[in-house]
Amino acid sequence: MTNGTDLHTPKTLRFPLGLSIMGIFWVLLLGRYTGGADSDTLWHLLAGNYMLANQVILKTDIFSWTMIGKPWFPAEWLYEVVIAFLNLHFGAKGLIVLHALATAVQMGILYRLSRQIGASSWWSGFVAGGLTYSMSPYITLRPQVFSYLLFTWMLSILLQRFKRPLVVYLLPVLSLIWVNFHLSFILLILWVGFEWVIGFFRLRIGRLHQHAYRHQLHLSAAWLLSVAATLLNPETYHVYPYVWSISNNQDLKNNI
Repeated sequence: MTNGTDLHTPKTLRFPLGLSIMGIFWVLLLGRYTGGADSDTLWHLLAGNYMLANQVILKTDIFSWTMIGKPWFPAEWLYEVVIAFLNLHFGAKGLIVLHALATAVQMGILYRLSRQIGASSWWSGFVAGGLTYSMSPYITLRPQVFSYLLFTWMLSILLQRFKRPLVVYLLPVLSLIWVNFHLSFILLILWVGFEWVIGFFRLRIGRLHQHAYRHQLHLSAAWLLSVAATLLNPETYHVYPYVWSISNNQDLKNNI
């Protein structure tokens, strides 16, 4: 399916047109990264520097005065190690490039999603760039930038699964990375689980094609593998009660 606007645009210009529109939004977003790091970024760097220097994953508070020695939940340890390594070898520019690339890839995936559902090249570029730019207040040198990317990638995988059934086995890979980058990994577990439930009911009422059982089986296996992958973190299954406690923390709800 192709939007009527593309019929009047030469084929050689369609992708560059969408790319140019996204490029404009991306340049505007760069200001969010070059405007300086907030205090959270500095704490992430401090934790990452300690883990790199000592070759251990930080599990106790060694920084504060009042909570020293208390348990420290390493929910974002992999992100902290990555940015500490980049900062050590490339300085602040390395951090900016990493986060800017993550945003550019996210924008590219959004563009592809839009094209897959039939939007024109220029409209897809506008949607991808505009949606990403609308998130600019939340786009800083922090780990949630990679949550946005991984969430978008997850949506792309789920959209492709009926044409490429085996693509769902990328979900456990995303899950493994996500659980060690940010606690929002729970979105993948919940979203894919919801997708499975919807597919199950559609099977029951006979609204899926003849290969739907196979697709549903692949999704079931991918979801179970994704759950298993989330256990590959420094706190194993304890990450789940921690997510629950954080989501019900009133102070966090009022101040974030």
